[in-house]
Formats: sequence, structure tokens, C-alpha cells
Amino acid sequence: MAADNNPLTAPAEPDQTRFDIAPGPMATVLNRFASTAGITLSFDPAQMDGLNSNGVHGSYSVDEALRVLLTGTELKASRTGSGGYMVAAVHAANMLPAVKVGANAFEESAYGPVANYTATRSATATKMDIAIIDTPASIQVVSEKVIKDQNASSLKDVVRNVSGVRIDSTAGNRSESFTIRGFSSLRLARDGFLSPASFGDSSFVELSNLSRVEVLKGPASILYGQVEPGGLINLVTKKPLQEAFGRLSGTYGTDDYKLVEVDLNQPLSASGKLLGRLNASYRDGGDFRDYFVNTQRLLIAPSLRWLPSEKTTVDLQFEYIDQERMYDRGLVAENGNNLTLLPRERYLGESYSTIQSEDHRTTLSIEHSINSDWTLRALTQITNSDQPIKAVNPVSLQADGRTLNRNYQEVLWETENFGAQANLIGHLSIGAMDHDLLIGVDANQTKLDMAFSLATIDAIDIFAPVYGSKPGPTSFAGGQARDIDFYGIYINDLISLNRNWKVMLGGRYDIVETNYQANGNLLTDNKKDHEFSPRAGLIFQPTESMSFYLSYTESFAPPLSGASASGEEFKPEEGEQLELGVKREWMDGRLSTTFAIFDLVRKNVSTSDPENANFSIQTGEQRSRGLEIDVSGELTPGWNLLSSFSWMDSEIVDDNTYDEGNRLPNAPRLSGSLWTTYSFLNEPLSDWEIGAGIFASGEREGSLDNSFSAPGYATVDLLARYKFSPDVSISLNVKNLFDKYYIESTGGRLTWIEPGASRTILAKVDWSF
Repeated sequence: MAADNNPLTAPAEPDQTRFDIAPGPMATVLNRFASTAGITLSFDPAQMDGLNSNGVHGSYSVDEALRVLLTGTELKASRTGSGGYMVAAVHAANMLPAVKVGANAFEESAYGPVANYTATRSATATKMDIAIIDTPASIQVVSEKVIKDQNASSLKDVVRNVSGVRIDSTAGNRSESFTIRGFSSLRLARDGFLSPASFGDSSFVELSNLSRVEVLKGPASILYGQVEPGGLINLVTKKPLQEAFGRLSGTYGTDDYKLVEVDLNQPLSASGKLLGRLNASYRDGGDFRDYFVNTQRLLIAPSLRWLPSEKTTVDLQFEYIDQERMYDRGLVAENGNNLTLLPRERYLGESYSTIQSEDHRTTLSIEHSINSDWTLRALTQITNSDQPIKAVNPVSLQADGRTLNRNYQEVLWETENFGAQANLIGHLSIGAMDHDLLIGVDANQTKLDMAFSLATIDAIDIFAPVYGSKPGPTSFAGGQARDIDFYGIYINDLISLNRNWKVMLGGRYDIVETNYQANGNLLTDNKKDHEFSPRAGLIFQPTESMSFYLSYTESFAPPLSGASASGEEFKPEEGEQLELGVKREWMDGRLSTTFAIFDLVRKNVSTSDPENANFSIQTGEQRSRGLEIDVSGELTPGWNLLSSFSWMDSEIVDDNTYDEGNRLPNAPRLSGSLWTTYSFLNEPLSDWEIGAGIFASGEREGSLDNSFSAPGYATVDLLARYKFSPDVSISLNVKNLFDKYYIESTGGRLTWIEPGASRTILAKVDWSF
């Protein structure tokens, strides 16, 4: 008989280990197995995507246990020359760089999925694949697993897991903006591209196409140009992978909520050089408010990956979102600060007050490895949005405290945005120092046209509303056209001085051109702003798993238009931040913690001119300072944790309109979250997973004049999941378990009070094939 050269079919080793590895995603199971066995294990994360393992329970040698783990798949394990193991598909081709997991190592790609709850790499802060522990900034990553475990339905559900971040406004139920470290942030980024200038996205974010959500705290202008000083949320989308798989899920819940999601991945050529992926979803209903029309949103997101050579990758992605929602400014409150005046489901609009939006987004990226040290990445993104709005707006509450004055608006938004960037990324050694270097250029052009008409409409009794009022004749009330172009060149260098000390230095120079017309009047004609935004950071790493950092960063945001009474043009608003922090990885990288202290100042804020009420001056200054703690990871096999805490003091420092010392709106002093799940390892409960969480916020001011505030609150969520097989599971999520009445956002006015959702129950079925 011929000798069997496969080491995994050789006689079992005499040494055996007791394993209690629960079923789960293949990458997660292999990670736990390597840690328990104390071995180094390498695999291609793309080949693990979509695969599950039944786990292993009992006493086995390492080789025997691996055979059990891989049963039912086309994966095989083999020993490497260094004494570790490699898991790969039998007919693997065009393999991506492997992930190495084990007792002493854990690596991943900054552009791909996160195996569990903890990400170790990110590109949001540097546009390079850099370890988070090597970056002198607070970066938090919410993985796809967290999104699925919590059954999140919106981006605000995702970022509530991150310290210092909360929903700011929905702009009448149009799209989401957020408060980060006390300052409002209108714009998001997708795969490193900013959303259109001025007003951000025109629709809510659909989560079905996201691989991870990353939050960079503090000014981010060095890489992204004109952004708000609080920070930036970057959405990392799903890309085609090399192994064929499919996923189908359906969710049904409270208020007739329905969601269907599809994720199909398929190699499109026998060589494996052309890959395709389709993410699609459709949601309907789920509105706890007394709407006349259910929310409906359709996502279709096909993508292609072409691998013409081992050194080149071409990605083409398209995203189409069609959304219909009720226009909704929320509740109203009395001047006596009674924000819980009305039931949270009370709707104060009319049946025809709706928002429709249609978004198209196309992204092309090309990455080419020049050699082992240098890579060139070129990307372009084109976005088009159309949004007709029929808005019944609350205006003011009459003296009787129950009659709400309203008006009617018809608005048409049209937005076009084009972005392009090229990044040269390399590693070089000069003397005893190593450099991870980024040199880049980018350009962005935004065109926005808006026209609106006004009409009268009857008032409504907020306590006993009678619907059916029709608006009077509409008349053109105004419009605006904005052209905003910015061009930037930037450089960032992570310098390793020695084993313990690193320095990050960088800078960006921007040129911004603005044209602004309002009501047919040209208010800004080719206004040019120039700005330099620096970055500096110092990192001390006493061990590979701990880093202390000190950083200084700046941001800028050019004014759309405006000049003082003397005719002097306004300067760009500026942000400056000083941050001190410590990061630590525990348990061989399975658990991570970040502690940060920051002092963030926003300057050149426009305020009223005390000598001329028709003009403004730029003397305003606002400050936010505080501390944040974020924890994520796996405490023990099967036990995951995600928690956050924030203490923040955000106030007006200098202003001619509002009192100095007033707190900034929607910025609680205290806020935090705790979410944990546990997968049972042993029979008879090994098919079960449970989870629970609490999400809390302190009192928040409702406006800059601090005339009213929203009370603090805490809500509780639960999860229960049962796996019928490695491919089929059912889960039940309960959100706001105790049906807490709370205010989520104030919008800066007593007539723009946005309540939080009532108790919500969601049942979900997942099928992988």
C-alpha cells in the first residue's frame, strides 16, 4: 500500500487536549481552536466567508480535532514548515493574504470583514492598512457580527455602541446626521469617499451592504478635506470574495416590519480572476409613529472584482437605493420644557406629506502592487440623488398650548457628486527608521440645486388631531444652486523610530472653490479658500499589545457664503484637537480597550453682529472636552462583549448671540452602552446563543440657547438565537424591553422633537447555502 503523505491522515498523536469549541462561523471557530490548542494557524479569510463549523467537543489530538472542525467542507488542514498549520480549500486559486491566528498572533485586512467583535486594523485614519494600536487616534469599529447580533435597522442603531456618538437629527425623516464629541457631523464616508458637501446623504443608510462601520474621533481634514471637527463615520462596503456562497434572511416584527436580505457571491470565471457579488434588500413598515404610508426602501448593490494579475485588483461597485418615507419633524413641546407632552406615536403631518428619494452610486477602484513595498490605489465615485419632498412643517404652538400652526412646502433636491483620489502607499527604511508612507491627491465636485414653494395649511390640535386639511395654492418661495469644488494634496508618514517609539506626521493643503446662488442672487462667485491642515502624533509601545499616544489634529470647513458688514469675507471654520490615549490588546488580541482624553475647539463660528443685526461676524468659539472608554472582544470562548462610556463637557466659549457657558445641544455629559452575547459550548444548549444590552444617555440641551432639555434615559435589548443546523438559524430580538418613553433628538427647536421607538420585537430567519 502506498504511503499516505498527508500528515492529517497519519496515526493520531498521543497527546490529547479537551476541546469545547461551539459551532459558528468558520473563521471564528478556527480562531478559538488555535487559541485553545496553543498553535499558529493560517487561512485565507475569503475562503472562510460563508462557511460554518459544527465545532468540536471532547478530547482529541490537534490533527483529529481539525478533521472534526472541517467536516462537511472542502477545506483541508496541513502542517507548515514552521510547525504551525494552514487551512485551505482543496482547489484554492488566487489566494489572498492569509490571516494568521493562534496563541500569539492575529492579523486581518483593514478593507475586509471582522472575524468577531474585535478589529485590529483600520484604514479610515490613514488610508493605509495599519494596525489600530499603531494609530495615534481613537478609532472604533463595529463589525458585521455586531450589526447582525443586535439586528440593527439603521445606522443610529450601530453607532450607539461607540462612545461619544449619538444621533443628531433626521432632517424631517430624510436622512441621519450625528453628533460626535459634541459637534454635529452631517457627512459620512463610504470606502473613504465623503458624501456630498453641505447637506450629506439624501436617504437613510442601508446596512445590508456593509462589512463594517468605523468611527474616527476628532478632526479628519488631513485625509478628507472639509469635514466637521467632531469626527467621521466611514462605511466599509462588502466586496466580492473567492468562494461561492449565498445567504438569505427574512425578518418580521412589530408594526408590520418586514425585511428581506440577499447576499450572493460567485466566481464568474473558471480561473477565479473574475468575481461577482450581489447584495440586495427590501424593507417595509416598522414605523412606531402613526404614519399614513409605510416606510419602504429598496437596495440593489452588485459588484465585480477583476484580478488581471497577481499584482492588480479592479473593483467596480454600483448601489441603487429607492426610498419612500413620511415627512416627519416629530413632536412639539411647550415652552415650559415638557418634552413628554404627547404620546410618541402622535403624527402631526398629513397623509400626503412624504419624502421620496432615488440614489445612484458607482465606485471604481484599482489597486496595483508596484513591488513588495509600494502600492498605487486609484479610486473614483459618482453619486446622483433626486429627492422630491411634500412637507407639512410645524411652525409654532399657539398661546392655548394645543393649537399648532403649520405650513406646507414642496421641495425638489437634485445632487450630483464626483470624487477621485490617487494614493501611493509604501514602506521604506532610512537608516534605523522604518516609514509607512502615504502620498495622495484628491478632487471632489458637488452640484446641488434646490427649489421650493410655499402654501398655507390649517393648524392642528396636537391633543385631538383631525387630519385631512389640504394646502392652499403654492407659490414659488425660493431656491438655491451650489457648486463646491475642492482639491487637495496630502502626505502622512508613520515613522518607527525603534521597537518602542513611533511618530506620525502629516499635512494636507486644500483649495476650495465655492459658487452660491440664492433666489436668483449670486451671493458667492468663485470664492476661493486655501487651508493647510496638519497632524502630529507620538506613540510609545512598552509591549506589542499596548500603546500610549499623544496627538494634535486640525480640521476646516469653508463658509458657503457671507461677509461682515464691512465687506470682509469670512474665514473657514477651524477645529483643533489635543488627545491623549492608551490602547491595549488582551488575550492574544481577542479583546481590545481604548481610553482617550480629548480637548477639541471649534473656531471662527459665525455669530450675530451686535452693531448690525443684518450681518454676522466670526468671533464664535465652542469647546468640547472629555474622556471616553471603549471595550470590544471575546472574554472567554463564546462570550462576546462590546461596551462604551463617555463623559463630555461641551460648551460655548465665545458668542454674541448665546450666553457663554451654554452647553451644546444633543451632547450629554454622560452616556454609555453595554452589549454582551454568549454562545453555549456544551450540550444540551450548544445550539443556543443569548445576548443582552443597555444603552443610556444623560440629559441633553435641546438648543444653543439652552431654553429646554431632553431628559436622560436607558433602554434594554435582548437576543435569543437557535441554530437548527450550521446553515439555518432563527433569532429573536427585543429592543427597548421595558417600553421606555425617551427623546432621541431635539433638532434645535421645540417643534422638532424626535422620540425614540417603543418596544420592538423582531424575529429573523437566516439561511446560508
